[in-house]
Amino acid sequence: MSISATTGRLCTAARRTLAIILLSSGLAMFGAHPTLFDRSTTYALAISALAAAWGGFLLTCRNVRTSALPPTALLGPSSVLIGSAALSILFNADAAWSNILPLVAQLLLLWLGWWLAAENGSLSLLGGGLLAGTVLIGLHALLQHWNLDPPAASCLFR
Repeated sequence: MSISATTGRLCTAARRTLAIILLSSGLAMFGAHPTLFDRSTTYALAISALAAAWGGFLLTCRNVRTSALPPTALLGPSSVLIGSAALSILFNADAAWSNILPLVAQLLLLWLGWWLAAENGSLSLLGGGLLAGTVLIGLHALLQHWNLDPPAASCLFR
């Protein structure tokens, strides 16, 4: 088996793994019922899992690192954006450095989307899974409308 075939399989497996992590965390955020779990915690866990998985892929697969890193067309504007946010936090006494984390998380998702878009299998997995999840969430909304909601309501709407 050639190195390029192994590299291609590895890239495909990594993309599918990250697509599954992204899909499962997206569905968890879609279905985050206030009585079950918090969306912000789910978002933080999802970003952490995606960053760890992508970082692990980059560390273990040195021969495909260039295909997994964002192109310079994305790195330049991202660096300017993070740099300006960091300068703003630096000169604002009331701002906390933790406020930059949501911006970094959104850039991570942008880069991940760019990388996943290179393979149709990952895109169809994400699209099909999110469509199925939104149908289930829609059915749950109908159950709520008909007062047949299995989890107890945390807010009473009148």
